[in-house]
Amino acid sequence: MKLMKILYILTILLLTSSCDEFLEEDPPNFLDPNLAYETEEDVFQALVGAYDLLGSGSQDYYKRRFLYMVNFASDEMDPVDLAADVPLHDFSFTANDNNISRTYQNIYQAIAATNAVIANVGNVSGLSTEKANQLEGEARFLRALHHFNALRLWGDIVIQENLVSDLSQTNRPRDPVSNVYEFVIDDLIFARDNIAPANENGRATSGAAAALLAKVYLTRAGSDVAEDGDYQACVDACNQVINSNIYALTDDFEKAIGKEDAFNSESIFEFFTTRGGPTGNGELSIWGVFVLPVNAWTDDIDFAGINPDYADQSPTIGTADIVSEEVFFNLFDARDYRREMSFVYRGTDSEGDSIGYDSFARTFPHCPQKFIDASNPGDRSGYSFSANIMILRYADVILMKAEALNELNNLDGAVTELNKIRTRARNGDGTGPWGETGFPENLSVTLGQDGLREAILNERAIELAFEGHRWFDLARTNRLISTLQSQGKAIQEKHQLFPIPDSQTRLKDTQIEQNPGW
Repeated sequence: MKLMKILYILTILLLTSSCDEFLEEDPPNFLDPNLAYETEEDVFQALVGAYDLLGSGSQDYYKRRFLYMVNFASDEMDPVDLAADVPLHDFSFTANDNNISRTYQNIYQAIAATNAVIANVGNVSGLSTEKANQLEGEARFLRALHHFNALRLWGDIVIQENLVSDLSQTNRPRDPVSNVYEFVIDDLIFARDNIAPANENGRATSGAAAALLAKVYLTRAGSDVAEDGDYQACVDACNQVINSNIYALTDDFEKAIGKEDAFNSESIFEFFTTRGGPTGNGELSIWGVFVLPVNAWTDDIDFAGINPDYADQSPTIGTADIVSEEVFFNLFDARDYRREMSFVYRGTDSEGDSIGYDSFARTFPHCPQKFIDASNPGDRSGYSFSANIMILRYADVILMKAEALNELNNLDGAVTELNKIRTRARNGDGTGPWGETGFPENLSVTLGQDGLREAILNERAIELAFEGHRWFDLARTNRLISTLQSQGKAIQEKHQLFPIPDSQTRLKDTQIEQNPGW
């Protein structure tokens, strides 16, 4: 079948993605446009392949490299024992950085897979218009996500809208960010209007498209190419998600993300990194083992209760290669339930004694907890304890709406949305105020627009910690440089954007120019 040839090409692209020479020889968007699908199942399987490229294996894109870039280059995470990744943290990285090159490759590989679906879905005999639009909508949602990620990381990028039949078609100047925004918005509007409100776990929905559309409008609103209606468009897109009555904040913040609580009421778009999902491949993320402490069972993770074979083994499951930045941990008030549920900072040692993080085998600021999935009954490898990656969730939508309303000078509306998040945090596990203080208390319009602006950004940092939003939030609000410089980081103006990989700018006869300062 012709489909098998398409999947073979995509497989070769994936397998060669770790080679530095790959982009110099065959760009990851090179596919034969004459290949075609014959049945609906052919289209679906190609779409499955497109979803898989959100992070195939344990190394790429959302599984590792993309999140390394945005977590280590912000004030959230410290790759304390990952020597190859320290340059992202201390801003000594160059255009040859492996994380940057791999992410660039991953994104354009993923775009190629979506274009293969989009180019062929309309040619399948017997496929209804509604079904064809649903499948195309899912592919266009993914294509928009990939272009949006690339836009936010590198600024001007090459829009890849079609399959290409000749390498010369890939050698052209980068498109300006204004054009990229329009392209992404067009894809997301089509996706929003054609994908069903409900779908199989791990697949896009109309709500996911609307949520991502809100994020696109909010990001553009703070950019040099902002349009007058962007903040209102963000509010409108958020309302589409909210008014669908499909999503809701979980009663317990701890249940909103990670561990065994996948695909709950708060999940809008979540990427399988462990078992099952539309790809069915059972691939694992590396985050679980890297963030677990070296010598402690955490109080929240009863390994022995999951598998009795663990009980007599030394608790060395984790490596603690990645920890929280101390300055980021200190953003959390000790009275905030979310601090308790976002970090691993106490546990039980092999003797059964309760210990604090300062008694772990290696003493750092606390390890992030959101990536740890304790429900896996598999082997004791740390790779078995990696939770799904949450890309879009309902709390993010509420906070985006609050931010946009505040910028529209609707302070009452902004406070109403912001306090929904604070109320959930205050209620702890959902049974009532946590602790004795009932913190965090509701905020009011007396803060003023500037005060609310800072409060909302701070709330996003605490509520969405380690979920891949902080770098983007600091960058889009023009706070990245000032915030990190105030913390003593060696960040410079050029770090507002990442460098285009050398493998692209040094191609023979390339028209792709490097970002300023690199």
